[in-house]
Amino acid sequence: MQYVLAMICGLAGAAIAGKFVAVKLAPWVSRQFSYASPDGAASVEQWAFIGILAVGLALGWTIGWLLSLPLGRRPRSS
Repeated sequence: MQYVLAMICGLAGAAIAGKFVAVKLAPWVSRQFSYASPDGAASVEQWAFIGILAVGLALGWTIGWLLSLPLGRRPRSS
């Protein structure tokens, strides 16, 4: 049960990070550098977006795992 809740919270964390954080932060990160071609700017923006999603996934997974710890400690019925 712990893994299921952690996966659900991880997916929710990545979705929230993508919807509210990454769409504003990734273009800002990309604008902080100068590039020789537009492909470089697009590449940096994509990697920033992926990094933000990975952080959101990890935070969601951690929160879900911590929320599910009491469920794993319940006494099992025999």
